[in-house]
Amino acid sequence: MTKLQTAGLLTLLTVFLLLATAGLWRATPTYDEARHFQYGEKILRLAPERDDATCDSKMPVSALNVLPWKIAKVLGLDSWLTNRAIQRYAGAHPTDEMVQIITARVAIMPGKIVTIMAALLLGWLVFTWARELYGVHAGLVALAFYVFSPNILANANLVTVDLYAALSVTLALYCYWKFANRGGGQWATGSALALAAGQLVKYTCLFLYPIFLLIAAVRVRNWRTGRALRLALLYVLVSVAVINVGFVFSGTGTPLAEYRFRSSLFQNIQDRLAAVGFLPVPVPYPFLDGVDYVAYHEQTGINHGRVYLLGKLAPPGQGFPGYYFVATLFKAPLAVQILFWTALVIYVARFRWERFVRDEVFLLVPIVFFAIYFNFFFRTQIGMRFFIVIFPLCHVFLSHLFQNWGDIGRARKYVLAGLLGYQAISVVSYCPHFLAYFNELVPDRKMAYRILADSNLDWGQSRWYLERYRATHPAAIFAPTNPVAGTIVVPVNDLVGITDPEKYRWLRDNFRPHATIAHSYLVFEVPPAAVPK
Repeated sequence: MTKLQTAGLLTLLTVFLLLATAGLWRATPTYDEARHFQYGEKILRLAPERDDATCDSKMPVSALNVLPWKIAKVLGLDSWLTNRAIQRYAGAHPTDEMVQIITARVAIMPGKIVTIMAALLLGWLVFTWARELYGVHAGLVALAFYVFSPNILANANLVTVDLYAALSVTLALYCYWKFANRGGGQWATGSALALAAGQLVKYTCLFLYPIFLLIAAVRVRNWRTGRALRLALLYVLVSVAVINVGFVFSGTGTPLAEYRFRSSLFQNIQDRLAAVGFLPVPVPYPFLDGVDYVAYHEQTGINHGRVYLLGKLAPPGQGFPGYYFVATLFKAPLAVQILFWTALVIYVARFRWERFVRDEVFLLVPIVFFAIYFNFFFRTQIGMRFFIVIFPLCHVFLSHLFQNWGDIGRARKYVLAGLLGYQAISVVSYCPHFLAYFNELVPDRKMAYRILADSNLDWGQSRWYLERYRATHPAAIFAPTNPVAGTIVVPVNDLVGITDPEKYRWLRDNFRPHATIAHSYLVFEVPPAAVPK
């Protein structure tokens, strides 16, 4: 790399860091962050048991987010940091609500920095993979669109596991690609470890096993049976070992018959295997218990509200076929959508089987797999955060348009600059509210709730902004239980009826919001004459 290219790389990573930390102190913890934080504390206490539904799918990786705060407490800095934050951000006369918000935020804040570091690592990985495939300039292009990816930025500073999942999926596939093309025990072990580490991050990473097998099937001519069996054994043994270490061997060896499953899926498996139910399960009890929790909540919808799309609510426990196709259409920047589909069309037009088997199979197979699964089989469709596992892969893939940079015409470079500038302006205009980003297909941002809701708009991250608004608008009525006149403020998810479809039907069917509070709360003006009607 030249000095100029290195400067470009560092500049892009710095821009990402600035965007990811923008408004960090004002963002309140989302509804899930406290639960992930609490489970991370349980892991550090070597107690990974899932005591109740709040620990359902939380994973050992959250211990990384807890470590900085634990260190601060050991050093006696926790009280000092909390008091300083209250003095600085709560104003001269803080409300009790504001103090509670800031206190909770201070404990979680150091953990957010850990996730940001992971997001920077993912950006570097996107650049590295694209550079090794298509050249340095292509790597910089992939990284540039990653830097201005609102769905990545939205999760890059949260104490949750969605960003870690995107990193784990990308890293595992990258290591698998390196091993498949270079061979050697180093990359074989690295690939096995990356695959296994994903199982401590999010249960989405379980799908890496069938994805690896699909890729291996495509490359079947490159494998020998004996070698393939030895590699499969290596992957299994490393996975079992890493999962056991991550869950501190809690309940390892519990017979299958002694598991108390909740989901019909695992209950049926348990019944079918009753004859061998005495056999010990070689993974920790909390690991398999968590998979069962996920299946149960997806089956019943009991742990979340009803799925919402385009003004409609799905039946409890159900989703919408094609949900993430629609969500991506509106929530991914238009520039990157144009580039990705252009890249795909050109790639298909110039398709070469040998090149596909060598390189792009590691990108396109997981993209297609996750697109099919999340759109047609996954029923907990409550936000783009689940789908971001494919975005880094998409950024790497689209960069093939810019390989052989020296041969690319000036016109294509101008188009690239225009699209990147357009995306940067579009995304930065939402700063720091990246979670609520919608592209220009939704010209009136107040009306985004008619497309999507839930953690696409409001995940509890904007309560600080709400409190500031209420302090300066004391006459505003927040979340009234009955039709009333005046300035009405309602959370987006309550308005669309995710938990109670009838509560605010009178408001959403008869009025349009005239303002938003951080895109998460809608402000209506209801005239007195309209209430009797």
